[in-house]
Amino acid sequence: MSKVHVRAAILVGVGALLQLAGCPQVEPLEFIAGGTGGQTRLGSEPSVRVLSPATDLAITGGTPVEVNWTAVATTSFASVDVIFDIDQDPNNDNEIYAERNIALTETTTILDTTALEANSYYIGVVLLERNEISTFDYATGRLIVNQRTHFFFTSPRDNYVFDRAARVTPQFEVSWQLEDPDSTVHVQIFLDPDDVPNGNEFLLRESDEQTADSFVFSLPTSEFEPGLYRFLAIVSDGTGTAEF
Repeated sequence: MSKVHVRAAILVGVGALLQLAGCPQVEPLEFIAGGTGGQTRLGSEPSVRVLSPATDLAITGGTPVEVNWTAVATTSFASVDVIFDIDQDPNNDNEIYAERNIALTETTTILDTTALEANSYYIGVVLLERNEISTFDYATGRLIVNQRTHFFFTSPRDNYVFDRAARVTPQFEVSWQLEDPDSTVHVQIFLDPDDVPNGNEFLLRESDEQTADSFVFSLPTSEFEPGLYRFLAIVSDGTGTAEF
């Protein structure tokens, strides 16, 4: 959010939250865990069994996802690849490699989903022996990915302090840029007297522009209580909302 401060003065700006200062906000990421894999071993027949995710997971792109498996190889010259796949054929060139050349002693990994476009994906574990696909398996649960909204304020770029007086009515241009290629977004811009979206914000603007927008906001300082105010954006993509 952008900042506004009111004591016997009002301060307006964008430094309070990094996201609103034009730098991407680092949001806490949800961690989706699976089960525990068994021990990989050598045997007479190659096999792979993916244990998790066992049910479909609807996630926002960037959410870490854990995958677990068991594997049996016939030779120590073997390794495991983990893939995102839109079908269940690991050898038709539409696979996205999540991890490559995992040692046979490993039975679990955490997958980065940041680069995935909106789609449904199967998670596959492919056993390679002497650099050739020996066998493979796919998780029962799919990933349904909704890309994360990227948003940042481009103005105002500073913090401001104003006296609370009838004659003091500063104007600000509030502008932003956003990107969410797999969704239609709706943006609400608020003036927030604290750091928490809790219903006490002043709605300033609603926008359905999909890449950027701006407006001019006048702040009659005498009509606002002393304190620190910030600009807050709440973006809805039809699946969920994100705060910036």
